[in-house]
Formats: sequence, C-alpha cells, structure tokens
Amino acid sequence: MSLNLASKNLFEGAHLRKTKMGYEFDIFSNLWQLDGSDFLNWCQFNDLNLISSFEEGFRRNLAVFASEMSARYVKNIFAHMKDLLQTTEAKTLSLACVQNFLGTLDKENEWKLGYIKAFILDWHERGYGGLDSEVASF
Repeated sequence: MSLNLASKNLFEGAHLRKTKMGYEFDIFSNLWQLDGSDFLNWCQFNDLNLISSFEEGFRRNLAVFASEMSARYVKNIFAHMKDLLQTTEAKTLSLACVQNFLGTLDKENEWKLGYIKAFILDWHERGYGGLDSEVASF
C-alpha cells in the first residue's frame, strides 16, 4: 500500500504530523513512529490491494487520531481495521463489508467492531474520501 509521489497530490493539507508524544511522521510513509516503542507499519496492508481513495482517507483520519490519542489506541484501531478488511476480503469500507464482518463475530467479540466505531464516525464527519456514507448511519 505504498503511495507514489503522484498520489500525494490527492491529499489536502500538510502531510507531516506529530503524534501525541511528539514524534513527527509523514502520512505518506509506510512507517509511523507513534511513541518511543510503538510503530505502525503500513506495509501490512500491501497484500490487501485497497482502493486508493479508501487508503488515503484511512491514513488522513488515522493521522488525526495519532496526533490526539494514545499510541495504544491508534495501534488498536489500525489492527482492528486490518482484521476487518482481511476477514471480509474488502478493498474499501462499505456497508456490506461492515455487515459481513459483524456476521463473523459472536456476541463476545462484537466489541471489535465497536472499537473502531468512533474512528469511522469521525472519518465520516471529517469528510475524508474512501468511506461509504451508509457505513456511518449503520
């Protein structure tokens, strides 16, 4: 899921951000250092072949969260989103994808979808691309 330089023009605004712990990262880079020991490795998404607008929106919104939230919370959002996409073999976040993922969870594990709910709603409110509008209302 490495973005080429031409893709950077699709993003609006600055691409350099600072985490809550003060570590600077480029939202286009494949490695984000969140704190002294926590990193996000975007290469973990390479084999998922995500739709570029989804990847861009995901990166942009996760960058906001990385700037405001704890490294652990951001890492968990990253991991749960990866799990959702791998489980459903989705290339973007659609209503069908979310419903299919929910169908794979028993009552004891529904929290996994709940964990990323605030992130998805925030993404929708910010208007970043790549998110099916039906997901937020679901």
